[in-house]
Amino acid sequence: MTLEKIASHSIISRVYLTGSIENVISAAIAPENTFPRTPAMTGYSFGLGACGPNYTAVKSSFGEFCSTPVCAGYLTAGEQNLTYSHIGTDTRFYTPFNVSLGFDFHEFYRFASDIALTFAGLYQLFLEKARSNHLFKGLLAVSGIFQIESFFGSLIKTAPLQGTLSQGKLIDPGRFHHWFGVDTAPVYSDCRAVSVGLGLDLNHNSFPENRLNRIFYLHPGNKNTSDKMLHNHCFILPPGDLPVKITSYHAAAFGLLSNNQILDIKHILDNTAVKSGYFALGYIQEIVDL
Repeated sequence: MTLEKIASHSIISRVYLTGSIENVISAAIAPENTFPRTPAMTGYSFGLGACGPNYTAVKSSFGEFCSTPVCAGYLTAGEQNLTYSHIGTDTRFYTPFNVSLGFDFHEFYRFASDIALTFAGLYQLFLEKARSNHLFKGLLAVSGIFQIESFFGSLIKTAPLQGTLSQGKLIDPGRFHHWFGVDTAPVYSDCRAVSVGLGLDLNHNSFPENRLNRIFYLHPGNKNTSDKMLHNHCFILPPGDLPVKITSYHAAAFGLLSNNQILDIKHILDNTAVKSGYFALGYIQEIVDL
C-alpha cells in the first residue's frame, strides 16, 4: 500500500456551516431554517439542497447535494425517480444543511493499494497520520478523486419537511427505510468518484458537541462508529483512468467533473471500497456559521 504526500499548503482550515443535520433527521425543515447559497460561496461542500427561486418552489425537492468550486449538483428527492440536476457556480440553491470545507486544503496525497480499502479504513489511515500534526484538533476535511472497487451509498427519498413526521427521527428503527434508500449490495464498480466530506476522531476531539451535532449523526447503514464518525458525499463518474500524476489536485478534480458525465450523487457509506486515488486533507481549526 502507498500513501505518498505530493504537496502541502500553509492555510487556516475552517468548516463553514449552514443550518443543521438535526433539522433534516428530525423532519423539521421549514422556511425559517432554510438558506440561499451559491457554490461560489460554499466551494467544496456537501449537504441537502435544491435549486430554485425560493423555498416554496424547492421544498419538495431537497436531496443529496455536493459541490466543488466549479461544479455542483443534487438529486431531486422522490419516491420513484431521482433526477440529477447540475447547477452553475453562481446559481442560487436553498439548503437546510450544508457543510463547506472552503477552497483549499493543507496536504495532498496519492493513495494506491493492491487490496481495496474501505472508506472507514482509508479514514483510519488519514486520522492516524493527522494525530502527529500539531494542527489536528479532531476534525479532518477530506476531498478525494478515486477509483471505486465497490460503492455503497444512501440517499434521501422524501424531503423531510416540518409536519411530515409526528414524532421521533428519520433514523429510528422501523422508520429509516421509508425515508432513505440504502445500498445493501454494490451499485457501482470500477467507476470513479469525486468526494467531499469530514471525519471526526472521537478519541482526539476538542470541538464542542453542540457544533458537531449539527454535522454528524449515527447513520444506520454504517456498522462501526466506535472510534470515528464520517460524513461524505460524492459525484459518481463513469469508468476510466485517473491521471498518472497530478500537479494540482483542484485542476484534476475540476477536469474530471467538467469532462465526464455525472452518473449519480450519493452519501458514501463507510464500507465503500477504494482502489486508488488522490486525496486532499484539511486540519480543521474552527467551525463557523456561514
